[in-house]
Amino acid sequence: TYINYYISGLSKYLYEMLEYIISISLNPIVTRNRINKEKKAVNNELLIHSTDNKIKLYDNLNKILFNIDGLKYQDDMKLQIKNLDHIKFNDIKQWIKQFYNKGNVIFIISGYFPYQETINFLKDKLNSINNFYQNKPELNIFSPGFKIKFVKTNVYDNTTIFFTFPNSFSYRDEDFAYFELFKKFIDSNTSSKLMTVLREKKKLIYNIHIDEYVSKF
Repeated sequence: TYINYYISGLSKYLYEMLEYIISISLNPIVTRNRINKEKKAVNNELLIHSTDNKIKLYDNLNKILFNIDGLKYQDDMKLQIKNLDHIKFNDIKQWIKQFYNKGNVIFIISGYFPYQETINFLKDKLNSINNFYQNKPELNIFSPGFKIKFVKTNVYDNTTIFFTFPNSFSYRDEDFAYFELFKKFIDSNTSSKLMTVLREKKKLIYNIHIDEYVSKF
């Protein structure tokens, strides 16, 4: 996954904005008091998330599809809430050290700004920071095989069906352009042939949607 931070403002405040982004990206200040407050907020968010009528379906899908714990249990709300009590201050500090460092961040600057001066400013600031760590990507995230799972619910009468196909696509692959074209024919937009047949002609479905997660990993 990834985390984005952004800031926008007048060009005359460029270096103040860069200073702020660099500080929160490479040297964020975290206190015990802030962690305790955020735990309460996260607990509330997880409770809200748990009311999604498809959450059990997503949870079962993740446990079938992935073999990495972070992905497998991302929608297991009971486990996530339970884990909040076991997250300690030192765990957060170690996590920050691993991910918030020069080897794991990309800075993107757009708009009107003095190019060379900005580069020099970034180099000076980054050279003054000693943390550097490169995380190795997880290359084998999917659990192979053919599996079927039924999740019963009494919340509503209709049925939701997931078909999931792990793939080795990357945004850098030329064949990915064909996948984008393929989506136009089966998604819920007006160009979808599958939507036209299943909903308009056969009256079998309400909606159809295709979602992809593609990365270099």
